[in-house]
Amino acid sequence: MSKFVIFVQKTIRRLFTYPGLASIFVILALDVCTYLALSRQQGTSHFSGQDKVLHAAAFFVLFVLGYWALNFDLARRCTRLSGWLTIANFCIWSLYAGFIELAQHYLGYRNASYCDLAADFIGMIGGFAFLLVFRPFPLTRGRPK
Repeated sequence: MSKFVIFVQKTIRRLFTYPGLASIFVILALDVCTYLALSRQQGTSHFSGQDKVLHAAAFFVLFVLGYWALNFDLARRCTRLSGWLTIANFCIWSLYAGFIELAQHYLGYRNASYCDLAADFIGMIGGFAFLLVFRPFPLTRGRPK
């Protein structure tokens, strides 16, 4: 493994030894993403497709943070990628993506789009790939003492 991958693994393991910290990060990211998704947007795009890139980036972060919150705070601290945690995480963020698009449909100043949903799913797949490559999981099972 490269030194960068090992550095990322150690940093994340050290950071999430504090109980509840991953969940706090998820709540903060969720607040920011919900606010940005439902607020009026001012200004122009710097390039075409900027909105889709932002959707993918947001759901990349939400997927990774959500997996860490499930793994480090709520589950038994799986030491490898867990199938049921991944499926639960994917379902949670898929429902959130659908909720955001539904809410945008009913707002007069925002537009709902299937392309936004596709970008959200691409972001979640990117988050899953990040977890596969960097494997930032706890070294031991069970809750820390």
